[in-house]
Amino acid sequence: MITIAVPTRISLEDLAGQILGSGKITPSNRYQLMLTLLTDGLTEEDYIIIDRLFYGVRKGLLRLD
Repeated sequence: MITIAVPTRISLEDLAGQILGSGKITPSNRYQLMLTLLTDGLTEEDYIIIDRLFYGVRKGLLRLD
């Protein structure tokens, strides 16, 4: 039997802090980002945080695991 762990929902600020602190985006982090992007009611600050994470990946500052 395969068990899939679904991460608990955390705030975007906390998620970005974890990602920037570790320098990598884990599969769990990617899942959390996906859930966040599918949520209605994102603020301008949320979009800025997400843009900064994408910028970090594009420029090689963050890596995908």
